[in-house]
Amino acid sequence: MKLFGSEKPKQIIFVVRDFVDKKENPLALEDKLKSKVNDAWEKIPKTADKSHVRLEDVFNLKVFFLPSKLQEREKQNWERGIANLKQYLVDSTKNQ
Repeated sequence: MKLFGSEKPKQIIFVVRDFVDKKENPLALEDKLKSKVNDAWEKIPKTADKSHVRLEDVFNLKVFFLPSKLQEREKQNWERGIANLKQYLVDSTKNQ
């Protein structure tokens, strides 16, 4: 697997749109999402010399939550969320 040859973990970014924080806990949802990805990682067949490699050794998972763009009352939160995501992407490309 080519992923194992990389010295720096690859980025995987999840963007959850139309998120309503009054209905769902973002930390719980992030933990659940990361748990599901980790479960999938554990099921991937690996060679004996790579069987010890953890998901975190290969990937850096990041989750962004964005409210609905269509609801007027969430427009400022949408724009702030997009600005945060954009800044994260810009900063992460500078650090490569």
